[in-house]
Amino acid sequence: MFPRPALLVIAVVFAILNADITTVNVALVTVGKDLHSDLEDLQWGLNSYMLAFAALIVAAGRLADVFGRRRCLLVGSVVFAIASLICGIAPTLSVLVIGRVLQGAGGALTLPAGMSIVSAGYSGKVRAASLGT
Repeated sequence: MFPRPALLVIAVVFAILNADITTVNVALVTVGKDLHSDLEDLQWGLNSYMLAFAALIVAAGRLADVFGRRRCLLVGSVVFAIASLICGIAPTLSVLVIGRVLQGAGGALTLPAGMSIVSAGYSGKVRAASLGT
């Protein structure tokens, strides 16, 4: 049986990944004013995260197989946290976009590693409930 604190940590990491997508959408007007950017340019701030995430998620799953799930979960979380700091202090839109790409890469590394950790730790109906968490 998989320890509940580990499941809680993975669930919190996934919640942060999902919250990041919506947070930027809500703050878009304020970000545009602070960075003196129009809506067309700000779209890169939104889309760069999802583009990097989608482009790298399959390769990240393979990296988790090769280098270890726990290690990839940890590295992905650290990359995501550092990238979040970069986004938070971004003085220009270009720096924000770079930070968002790094966030997407960290998220892509984190998601398959976390899902496979949970899948390996539980079986049957408990696995389905844990993955749902």
